[in-house]
Amino acid sequence: MRAWVHSPRPPLCEAALILVLCLAHPAAAQEQARSTGEDVDHAGIIRSWTDVNRARGQRIYDNHCVSCHGYEGAARLPDARAFNSDELRAGGDPYAMWLTLTEGFGQMVPQMQYTPEERYDVVHFIREVFIRGPNRDQYFEVSDEYLDSLPKGTPRENLVPPDGHPRDYGPVLTSQFRREVNRAMTFDLGEHVFASYDLHRMRQHHVWDGFLNLSQTQHMRYRGERQPFPDGEPLAGLQTYHWAYGADFDPAPENSLMEGLENSKSMGPTDPELMRYNGHYLDGRTATLSFSVLGREVLERPRVHRLEDFVVLENVIRVASGETALQLTTGAFDGDPGTEGVLGLAGELSAALDKTGSAHGAIVLAADGAAPGGAFGIGDFIAAAVAGDTEQLRWEVTSQHRLGLHIPASSTPLVVRVLRFAGSGAEEWARFRDYADLVVQNGLMTAPDLSAVESGGVPRWTTVIETAGTLDVKKARYDPIDYRNNEGISPTRIKDRPRVSLPTDPAYVVDDLTLPEDNPWNAWMRTAALDFFDDGRIAVTTLGGDVWLVSGVDESLERLRWRRFATGLFEPLGVRVIDGLVYVTTRDGILRLHDLNDDGEADYYEDFYTDTDVSNGFHAFNFDLQTDSEGNIYFTKPGRYTDYSQPGALLKISPDGEDIEILARGFRVPNGMAVDPQDDQIYVSGQEGQWVPASKISILPVGEDVQPWFGVSQTRDKPFDAFVQPFIWMPRELDSSTGGELVVRDERFGPLNGKLMHVSFGKGWIYYHMQEDVEGVNQGSVVALPFQFDTGVQRLRVNPADGQVYLVGLTGWDGEATERDGSLNRVRYTGAPAHLLTETHIRSNGIELVFSFEVDVESAATVANYSVERWNYRWTADYGSDHWSLDDPSATGHDSVPVRGAVIGEDGRSVLLMIDDLRPVDQMMVRMDFVASDGTPYKEVTYLTVHRVPGSQEISQR
Repeated sequence: MRAWVHSPRPPLCEAALILVLCLAHPAAAQEQARSTGEDVDHAGIIRSWTDVNRARGQRIYDNHCVSCHGYEGAARLPDARAFNSDELRAGGDPYAMWLTLTEGFGQMVPQMQYTPEERYDVVHFIREVFIRGPNRDQYFEVSDEYLDSLPKGTPRENLVPPDGHPRDYGPVLTSQFRREVNRAMTFDLGEHVFASYDLHRMRQHHVWDGFLNLSQTQHMRYRGERQPFPDGEPLAGLQTYHWAYGADFDPAPENSLMEGLENSKSMGPTDPELMRYNGHYLDGRTATLSFSVLGREVLERPRVHRLEDFVVLENVIRVASGETALQLTTGAFDGDPGTEGVLGLAGELSAALDKTGSAHGAIVLAADGAAPGGAFGIGDFIAAAVAGDTEQLRWEVTSQHRLGLHIPASSTPLVVRVLRFAGSGAEEWARFRDYADLVVQNGLMTAPDLSAVESGGVPRWTTVIETAGTLDVKKARYDPIDYRNNEGISPTRIKDRPRVSLPTDPAYVVDDLTLPEDNPWNAWMRTAALDFFDDGRIAVTTLGGDVWLVSGVDESLERLRWRRFATGLFEPLGVRVIDGLVYVTTRDGILRLHDLNDDGEADYYEDFYTDTDVSNGFHAFNFDLQTDSEGNIYFTKPGRYTDYSQPGALLKISPDGEDIEILARGFRVPNGMAVDPQDDQIYVSGQEGQWVPASKISILPVGEDVQPWFGVSQTRDKPFDAFVQPFIWMPRELDSSTGGELVVRDERFGPLNGKLMHVSFGKGWIYYHMQEDVEGVNQGSVVALPFQFDTGVQRLRVNPADGQVYLVGLTGWDGEATERDGSLNRVRYTGAPAHLLTETHIRSNGIELVFSFEVDVESAATVANYSVERWNYRWTADYGSDHWSLDDPSATGHDSVPVRGAVIGEDGRSVLLMIDDLRPVDQMMVRMDFVASDGTPYKEVTYLTVHRVPGSQEISQR
């Protein structure tokens, strides 16, 4: 087969050629009628410009203008305008620029494929990004006089639908993809074309014309139990694209998957010796994948070139130097082709083509085709071509009709542009061949420099949104008493239940940090996790996949400044700032976010830890993100309604992200956890449900040689005979769905310093806990602070800048606190005297209550001011447990516990409730209503778990 030799010629604009090729056909020519400009409200469009328009304009520019005009507005072709330095010869005001796009100018043909609004979006982007700063002399200041002079058209309010704009998730979104792919990254390539990659296999598994349907997911619904799915038509013939192994260019075999946790079945990535995903870079509206294949580093960016039905997919690839040859499958023909093989760009189709050949200046294809009489006519076909560093590359069509590309070992990096097309008939074949010829002629002149992304990219979310917080919101929770009536029905609405009283001079108050719910990207502010930089800035995640940075967090909260930092993450329910970098727990692992050029946005989303156990189950979240004093990282996995290989696990990741250890198992829905910064003690919450009778908080035993079990399995239909008891049970009326925990170690937080704090996703409350060790057994008590938050609360952290506790939450489902979709609050110590229960102790003769204040002796010694009840739980297949009598195990209900006396301690700050029949029990409730020595009324309720009574041999069992 002869080599195809090109005659040199100046590079041409590929986007323009697509338009020319398509306008030569009647179907495309008819589309010229979409935009004559005669009925366009020019002034209305310009007046309504926002960051959303600029972002849309950037997406169009990045896909169709950049090949000629460059990513920075510096022209790549001799006859193209450099927006950042050249004079705009056709005029620099918005209308003149719009006319240039509409009517064409010089070598640029009219851009009739875009609506009038889309053309103005491009104009807005070019003006604000490339001209306003770098080329200020060419920037035209828009005035009312200028706008009034523009041609009149239909008023804009009659053209734009009143229902707002769709959510902007960024250039890529990571999620499940139907139930086929556990970890998919979907690219919005523009022009209504989407491409989805399986990040565990590094294959482009689906490409389609339409959009990614998120209507049944948490992106659009509060619960959202379904997976995203493609809405539109798949691009026929273009569904196969993967890095390959073996003689037939096969994908990575299933037995090459990375070993799962403790030799379990892997639901994770390919063995990293074959392939390893490193992360992805963002640059404007484009995304670039970073991974290695057989040890060679690869950067890859998918693109699309389109007008109407003429769609060419492109993958720009940079392969690092290396001694190992690589294989890439660029397509597969479905059926038995009439011809397949390699031919030069000017070669003639025939039924007999060489199955292998140089990729330099050649096309590989598989097609239907042989016509009667020996003539050849082409039917359905798939084809591919490459441009760039192609001298040593070879095409091969395999026995499985795969179009394979051989990439040789090389001492220098190789950069290629892989073009893929599927069509039917001679006319479409000619169009693709002409386009491929042009791309090969231009080579890398019109390709992005992928290595440049490693230095940072163009920002996307430049708008900083300011909000003003509210101090001391004064919103009280309701009393946690069980309000079920005689029919067993409890009021479901908070407003139907009595509220507790807030102190008139409180030691603690709640401040509200207002969220930027009205934002240019219509991002849903369902805040899920938070952490702090050393300077007091906050990193906040949302369930939909954002990370926001919040500055201006001072005492007044008057000027909070919100900046969108990262997007497209897979349900980030934990965040930690480590050495100034933001780490995020996602459903598919842990990401480390890098702002490479210090422009306020993440450019590189590094795959710090790749989860080997990614489930398609709705409840299969990865919860929280905590660290210990040695830099180890922790998160949890749920144990029910998932198909995890290791359900209900507490995981420990080494500081470098390379090693993983399962510390404990048997958690049902461990939504949050804490690591005590003082001694690295670990706490994990758990939600009630089947085989878990009530919500709980457990302490991880220290020094165990075997993994402790905390009581629930994905598959068992009965409880385990033995498990680690929690130090505290909590009934449904106190906490119906647990959130996260925090051990406060900051004296600026007042008397609650040193306490384990806990929040409720179900109630929207915050609690503090008191613990004790009785003869080697951990047990404790809990008190709810009097505050009601507007959402369920997920996570809480101490701000190192002010020592106060901040909380985030969101509205999910079945929660009682549902007034807002998301919330960010501060619990602040005011310095006023605190009236708090600070310790509880189980004594052999009763319960000792210790307070932060002196009690009024007469009032606190009155037995009638206390009531004590107790009950047990049962482990059953029901959701949670009824309350069962300790005195009569066959009866449901609470036992009333007589209090024989109330003895005041010598310091006046403690009361011993004398109880004769004190026994181990799952739950005790103590209510108190007396007066402090300073006359302040004190009314509180605490819940206790009693596993052991001092001096007794009896200990609670399951």
